[in-house]
Amino acid sequence: MLSKSDMILQQLQQELRAGKFPIGSRFPSTSELALRFNINRTTAHKLSLILLNQGILRHSGSSRAGLIVSAATTAETMPKIALIGSIIHPFFTKIAAGFFDAAAKNNVLAMPFNPEFKQLDSLLRKLETNGFQGIATYSFGKLNTTLPVVYLEPEESDPPAPSVASDSRSGGKLLIESLKNAGHKEIVFCFNGIFSQHRSARIEGMLEAAHHAGWHDAEKRIFWYHSDSILRLLREMTTRFPKLTAIAADSDDRVIQLIQTGKLLGVPILEKIVACGFGNVEPIQRLFQFPTIEQHPFDVGVCGCETLLKIIEGENQLPNPHIRIDVELLNSGLIFPH
Repeated sequence: MLSKSDMILQQLQQELRAGKFPIGSRFPSTSELALRFNINRTTAHKLSLILLNQGILRHSGSSRAGLIVSAATTAETMPKIALIGSIIHPFFTKIAAGFFDAAAKNNVLAMPFNPEFKQLDSLLRKLETNGFQGIATYSFGKLNTTLPVVYLEPEESDPPAPSVASDSRSGGKLLIESLKNAGHKEIVFCFNGIFSQHRSARIEGMLEAAHHAGWHDAEKRIFWYHSDSILRLLREMTTRFPKLTAIAADSDDRVIQLIQTGKLLGVPILEKIVACGFGNVEPIQRLFQFPTIEQHPFDVGVCGCETLLKIIEGENQLPNPHIRIDVELLNSGLIFPH
């Protein structure tokens, strides 16, 4: 069964073929699509990006004019590449947006796929036999395919090559160094439990900086988060560390869970206990502002696409098989103890 967004995409494609939007005319904006089909702006933006990368739309050259209807036959002769990964989370939506933008500017057709894990091998075989020239992926691990692959934002501290990711190890170090320099004495860490055995680069960066800053018992300050444990974790944090002044988390998602749970327990997260995140997730930061590491996911997507195209063009020997995008600390003024 097709999803609602797939059905809307098919309808728009049919309307374009039928001439409802003449070639050279302005295509409806994200807001107009969202209103017409009763969908959110993120979904509407995704649909426009797909049409853009199919060659049906093109950039007008003016931010006010938006997208312009192009020749619908352009896509038939364009090189094809695939992006495998979910775009539900705002962070990955930005990676996909950067990837599609770079593909469009290079006149390449980029198509998104988000298979179930059990369908992944079948999808890879179809891509190999249907004219695709390369793949970029995130959140699916190492792919078993004959096509060139670029791995985007891999979580492993020793990722498969080639990869393009934010420099999350440096981001982890920067976060902890900033807490130390701000005068925090009692901090703890809240990390995703899936990394308890194989540490991600950002976790390794945080712990390395913590040891260097004098928190030699950093391992004992780690609280591993699982989906059903945040209430227990926050109680344990405040019991074991009653003078707690800061929590360093491995994502903005973790921070908002701590804030919401703190309200239930009467623990003043943000008001008295600084909570720091990772990712600068805009919907979360609009609700609650707190220190976070900006990973520039759009730039990761752009660089990932450009790297894949270089490999496809025959540049097999990349100067650096692991490209890292610089990160920065946002809302640093909120990092000082209350």
